[in-house]
Amino acid sequence: MLHWTMRSTAFEHSAFQDTGWPELDLIVTAPPCREDDGFTWELMEDLGCWAWDHLKPDSCFFLNFSGLDGVSNRPYKVAEVMEDCGFTWNDTITWVKGFQRPTDGANLLGDISEPIFLFSKGKPFIRKNSIGIPYSNVWDIKYNNVSPGRDQSKERPHNDRFPIALPQRCLWLADIPSTGIVGDPFGGSGTTAIAAYKENRSSMSTEIDQLNHGVGYERIDAVMGDKKELDTAENLFRFKTFED
Repeated sequence: MLHWTMRSTAFEHSAFQDTGWPELDLIVTAPPCREDDGFTWELMEDLGCWAWDHLKPDSCFFLNFSGLDGVSNRPYKVAEVMEDCGFTWNDTITWVKGFQRPTDGANLLGDISEPIFLFSKGKPFIRKNSIGIPYSNVWDIKYNNVSPGRDQSKERPHNDRFPIALPQRCLWLADIPSTGIVGDPFGGSGTTAIAAYKENRSSMSTEIDQLNHGVGYERIDAVMGDKKELDTAENLFRFKTFED
């Protein structure tokens, strides 16, 4: 298996310039949802076009997008952008996180869930029984919130890191081949790459933030342990795993 992680944005043509992004068997990602974190509608259009260009036919694209106080329709408008780029909007999964996100405003209820949009390019096989019966689009996956009084920079440096179980479940449903590659253009701190490793699949990801990219490297390195070779270049880590 190969796991590439690069400090860059996937939409720069210079990213992975030596190898190029391959055709991907699955995309699992969570783009920025707030302007302070880099959200723009142009970025969402870039994501949709990039995903369409790099995803193999008959494959799945999972997009996690958090709601915002006072802008509750933004996730669904982002999903419509993906449709405009050619994707079929197969389903909307409700991820129940298990804790209440603080809200601003007297008229807003506590938010304990986020949508995960399942898009398809063509007609992929979705292995529904992989997640157990019933084949539900409500996923109860505990979110590891920062403990009260603890330092977020140490417990969870990335603000919106989703649990490893979330991309793992996407991998189960997509049922990609053993030679398949999972892509994450907003790689954050490496959660999708770690899930791919645990499911014996290769991955490629980019992350523009230097801190998150470094944390991602440390997490991937720790999970792989001694079962790896590591090549490094400027802002690029290439992990090659092997069996005993």
